[in-house]
Amino acid sequence: MIVKQKSCKCLSARHAFGSIGLLLCCAVTLPQCNPGGLGAADFTKISENGFDAEDHAIDHNDYPWSMCWFHPDGASEGHVYVGTGNNLFAISDYVALANRNGEPLTDMPTRPPEIRRYTAQGDWEKVFDYADVENDDLQTYGFRRMIAYRAKDTIDSKSRSNYLYAATHGVGASIWRSKTGDAGDWQQVYSTGSDNPASIRAMAVHDGKLYLGFSYDIADADIQPGQIWFSGDGINFEPYMQDGFGNEHNRGIETLISFNDWLYAGTRNDAEGYEIWKLEGPKGGGAIQVVDNGGPDSRNETAGAATVFKNKLYIGSMIYYGYNTSENYGLKGCDIICIDQNDQWETVVGKNSLSGYDSGFNFFTNVYCWQMAEHDGWLYAGTYDFGTTMAGIVYTFPGRIENFITEGDDNSPRHTLTPREVWLRRMQAGADLFKTQDGIHWFSVTQTGLGNRNNYGWRTMTSTPDGSFFLGAANPFEGLEIWKAKSAQE
Repeated sequence: MIVKQKSCKCLSARHAFGSIGLLLCCAVTLPQCNPGGLGAADFTKISENGFDAEDHAIDHNDYPWSMCWFHPDGASEGHVYVGTGNNLFAISDYVALANRNGEPLTDMPTRPPEIRRYTAQGDWEKVFDYADVENDDLQTYGFRRMIAYRAKDTIDSKSRSNYLYAATHGVGASIWRSKTGDAGDWQQVYSTGSDNPASIRAMAVHDGKLYLGFSYDIADADIQPGQIWFSGDGINFEPYMQDGFGNEHNRGIETLISFNDWLYAGTRNDAEGYEIWKLEGPKGGGAIQVVDNGGPDSRNETAGAATVFKNKLYIGSMIYYGYNTSENYGLKGCDIICIDQNDQWETVVGKNSLSGYDSGFNFFTNVYCWQMAEHDGWLYAGTYDFGTTMAGIVYTFPGRIENFITEGDDNSPRHTLTPREVWLRRMQAGADLFKTQDGIHWFSVTQTGLGNRNNYGWRTMTSTPDGSFFLGAANPFEGLEIWKAKSAQE
């Protein structure tokens, strides 16, 4: 049986064995397992089945692909907005089959994505439905990034309003914005066009400008070097870098984040491992490489999640779908590194890490560190657990399931679990969420998708000014789920 790391540990493995005093402390504090921060019991599910079952049955709202807190100018309150990714399992299967057969992507099974916001009454109000935009020829299937941005380089101060920007993914990519977030108040300000298969994977505000990270991750035939574009007025975008920082294998700019007066960019590089660059520093100048070859492991193909926590930049890795098709390796857990203000980096999670956790928090199916965010003095890191997907594959192998069913599972009577349910448990499936207060000592919040093993990844999370913390679970089997918690002291 595959067993995950125990759900609570009060010291990192590296440090625990170095001090008898610390071991005694751990022995005393471990049973209580109350390090602070949010626990699983603090979260309440506030949305399921892709917001509502009827809508999900048509549109397949699988992913909460983007999430953002937005407070419009002059409004009495702000809201959390969620943009969906739709029918992504079917689209992935279609693309893989088309690539294998050398066929063009002409008939993808797209479903119209939408944006909803969480109201004070606890409802999810639909404010944008892409069915109203591409009803006859749907080519867009997700809102992949959202960010609030107040333009810097405008003619007059009146046009420097705070806008919510939403970037799409599909055959091409576009950017929409709204001054109010209300339905009917969305304007398209940029589009790559259908002949450019770029995906806008990253958005960041740095030195008053809005930066976009482009990735080419739809079809192998369309691989191009990743690009960065920018705008000072929020309407007119122009290229900043278009050659993958001079490396053709940097096929995507997967993350952008402002840190220490620089803009940091993380790439996708299937062949050599991700790279991290910094650019647009306080004195200008060109791009400078900070990390190469995937940091602690060249199999870390993508620098995915990134956040600033206690004056350090934390970046987590990803291997798409758990398997690298170009180099033929996979099922390696994610790593997390931290970069200080002198650009010195250390491994936080991974081989020889500060925390003592190996890759994937000691579990190889945690192939993505999909999202990280700070809330109330704690850093939270959420995974995509490939075990959920793997369980769906493995249980179909003929002749391999009966022994597991007849053994029983988790004190369940024999034959009461379906084959897939057995494998979900055997694989310890379900998205993991870990937390740390110092970047070294990590504690588990959940390793089962908060009780639903079909929640295979924490795709989005955000902390809001009122002390709430929102989690968005990707669930292509039943529809996305949104969970909410309040700060521990409230």
